[in-house]
Amino acid sequence: MNPRHAAPMNSQAARVRLFFDQTSDEKLLVLAEVLSAAPSHEKRHLSIHTFEHEDRFLELLVMADLPVKDTSLVAGTVLRSVDQSLRDRNWLELSLTEEQIVALGLEGDRQVAHRDVRASQDELLAGGAAFGFSDNSSQFYQFLIHSPTPFVMLSGPQHRVTFINQPYVDLIGKATQQEVLMKTIREVLPELEGQPFFRWLDEVYLTAVQHVGKQQVAHMRKVNGTGYEDRYFDFVYHPVRNDRGCVYGVMVQAADVTERVRAEAVSEHREETLFRQWAELDAIYRTAPVGMALLDAKTLEVLRINEKQAEMMGAPAAELLGKKALDLVFIPQALAELFRRVAAGQTVRNAIVEKAIASRASGHRTWLVNISPFLGATGEALAFTSISMEVPDEG
Repeated sequence: MNPRHAAPMNSQAARVRLFFDQTSDEKLLVLAEVLSAAPSHEKRHLSIHTFEHEDRFLELLVMADLPVKDTSLVAGTVLRSVDQSLRDRNWLELSLTEEQIVALGLEGDRQVAHRDVRASQDELLAGGAAFGFSDNSSQFYQFLIHSPTPFVMLSGPQHRVTFINQPYVDLIGKATQQEVLMKTIREVLPELEGQPFFRWLDEVYLTAVQHVGKQQVAHMRKVNGTGYEDRYFDFVYHPVRNDRGCVYGVMVQAADVTERVRAEAVSEHREETLFRQWAELDAIYRTAPVGMALLDAKTLEVLRINEKQAEMMGAPAAELLGKKALDLVFIPQALAELFRRVAAGQTVRNAIVEKAIASRASGHRTWLVNISPFLGATGEALAFTSISMEVPDEG
């Protein structure tokens, strides 16, 4: 029935406040708070209405016979709410007769008692409907908005940002939530074009299969806006369904793990460097034409020794490891004075050390010895490195 030809009704005008938004399944959501026609009356109610498409509401608007100014105002507000959403949450207030209220389809539907009007507004505007949560769960919304973990809700195949908490705003280097809300993720982060993130979002939306990323590198604009840098993220793209089981968006949880990845890379580099240095040192020990040994600075225990040094000392290298140098019978006691000097931080260079040998015709053996301290962070000697070469007997 055309509202212009409806049965006569009370034509007294009432102040009506309207709010428009889009539900998670892309229907037009209208909140209508009808105030009393007479200021002395307390009667007032809030009703919630959904329309399959905004065009249906606009058709009713044309037939409702509102003043041209009000018709243009309402139509413009509806179209902006669908395309961009009114992030400032302003209500549109105008005078409507009962006939016009019925013509607009705002009579009946879900009613909210007067005493619950304010609570219902808070729940609807801070809860789910305006931000894309299909269950209208204000508790879930409050959890996400106050969570220290970055969350963002993307709606539709274009991945439009319908919810974002402050940690996620900080994560992507933006100033405010309003700078991001109702833009597509491609508009918010154009530098990610050509990287795999948008493709993964498309796949999650189309297949309803969650995607998990670990230490994924992203080439992004720096937070200060000057230049670009590689950053690493752990993240989850989780498909979100409406009441009919259809995917209408993707919820994203992310964490910047750049510092951890870089620290691990530094640690791995250090390990690789140490391993290479150790391998090089081992090769030197094994192939050097001179005797080499490493001694503990306090106990003088043999920590490392090559075969050439062991050959000079007349015993297998395995037998010498762990033994105290000055306790070995084939070690010249003159070394004790050299060890004392090295323990004091000196380096002994080209010292001549001799030992009497009863079995040899010459009666002694001679070595050219170099000993250096290996110092710790406090300057204390931790170990001695010894390099020795036997001097041939000229007699």
